[in-house]
Amino acid sequence: MKRTLARLGVLLVCASSPSFSDHGGRGEVGSLDQAHHVDPYGWDSRWRTDNRFNWHAYRTTNGKIFRLGRFSAPHGDHYQRYDAGEYLPPINFISGDFWLRDATVFHLPPAPTDARWIRYYNDALIIDARTGYIIDAVYGIFR
Repeated sequence: MKRTLARLGVLLVCASSPSFSDHGGRGEVGSLDQAHHVDPYGWDSRWRTDNRFNWHAYRTTNGKIFRLGRFSAPHGDHYQRYDAGEYLPPINFISGDFWLRDATVFHLPPAPTDARWIRYYNDALIIDARTGYIIDAVYGIFR
């Protein structure tokens, strides 16, 4: 009986944990804790409702700046769709070659302290620059 209750307690804790890959059924975005809109980095996933960061509308009229050319992946790397809550392998971010120096050019919000927007193929990911932990993702932003 005690063992069953202990298992149930673990299940309840896990079931109440935030979803780290909730895409709202659209498959376009990934962000941490959609229900509460925040994460341990202080990242507020509600930025998508702020017109200052409407990258999709901005891309419609300013498409040229979103054409960054062919993505030159590190040797041996191939595209894998990463979601918020996962870790990006260091080869994809450690050198800084893939960092977006000024994400506001693409109408993306500024990154929190110790985080960076990076280009990963045609996606923009915001990661912890020390660990590669993915805080948020915008899929297919670049062409």
